[in-house]
Amino acid sequence: MLLQEYFTHYPSRLLWVGGGILCLLAFGSGSLLLPVIDQPDFPLPPRKTKCAGASQSLPSIELGKRDRGELWEMPSLQDEMLISLSPPRPGIDLPKPVTHIRLKTAQQSRRVVLPSRIYLCFNDQGVLCFQDEAGPFWIDLSLEEKDNLIAKVMVVVGNEEIQQAFFSRKADQPPLQKAEEFSPGSPLRVLAETHWLGADIVANLNSSLLKQRLEIGSSFLDLGETDWICWSNGKWIKADPAADRDLITARIRSISSQMLEWDVWDDVHTRLAIALQAPPPVHFKVEEWMSSLRIRSEKQVSCIIEKQSFILRLGDWVLKENGHWRILRKSDDRQQFVEGKRTGDLFILEKIDNKQKNIKGKLFLANRTQSVTIEAVASNPKHEKKRLPSQANHRQRKEKTP
Repeated sequence: MLLQEYFTHYPSRLLWVGGGILCLLAFGSGSLLLPVIDQPDFPLPPRKTKCAGASQSLPSIELGKRDRGELWEMPSLQDEMLISLSPPRPGIDLPKPVTHIRLKTAQQSRRVVLPSRIYLCFNDQGVLCFQDEAGPFWIDLSLEEKDNLIAKVMVVVGNEEIQQAFFSRKADQPPLQKAEEFSPGSPLRVLAETHWLGADIVANLNSSLLKQRLEIGSSFLDLGETDWICWSNGKWIKADPAADRDLITARIRSISSQMLEWDVWDDVHTRLAIALQAPPPVHFKVEEWMSSLRIRSEKQVSCIIEKQSFILRLGDWVLKENGHWRILRKSDDRQQFVEGKRTGDLFILEKIDNKQKNIKGKLFLANRTQSVTIEAVASNPKHEKKRLPSQANHRQRKEKTP
């Protein structure tokens, strides 16, 4: 009755009261809806919770709202993850492809068999990490034809699984690992600390396949891209990986001007790289090494090499072994030197020019990665002709002396 009498006498107040009621209803409805609007549907970097089962007590993701007005951003998982396919070990056909996944910022890596589900989380600093146990944030990874990877980023909100992102891309190159990542004395550490001295120019004398001179541990090996080595009895040796599949095996993956890469198979595939360690330049004087050169014919010369006299034929090999030079004319002796069973400096006489009175050859140094071109001119025969008559007259004068 009072309201009826109030609005009868003051009808203009009716619109004002009704508007106030509508404003109150709208404000109440908005405050109820704000928590729902603020609820994100993607994983966020954590605050206090820890990753379940993580070896470094890494924090887990936190699904929930933050302070009102904060902008939500989906982490760029595709840029943070390096995903590569591991080539199978020689002689073994894998039913499913093996993938190596590396998290760049966290410096964590795992190998999984595709298709696979990989659980993830964020640590206290907001860095993406692997999670050992099942959680509300993961990636479903699979492989299509032509090494094309398919990834689905999934999260759990409430009781619902939601696909937050999807990306497809080609597999990355396997990551290069360093020697420091392996324990001292381990097979992979020894291989990663290899001294690469360069191309073995001696081993290539009888072969069209380029060989590389490598010091692995305490041994020297000449390897090409088709050669295999295995870890046996505490050292790396040349071997057939199919002969014993339990041995760790490796081969040269690629060679550039300054870098050599390894493919290594243990229980998993590993990729290593070593830098070229070129020897210092050679300072060599031919006149101090060879003297008294005489051209005897188009196929034969005489000379003195480091105080040793020789009569050399065109194409002769002369090896310095145990401090002495000796000619290698047997094919077995030459083959032993090429295979590295005999070592030392080697001189090969390549050309005799009877008209110009000079010779050309090549001196291969004992490190097998350096050589020196030898060009020597024969001694002037005029000096010998002038000397011979004087010597003859001197003898005649001695004979006439009573």
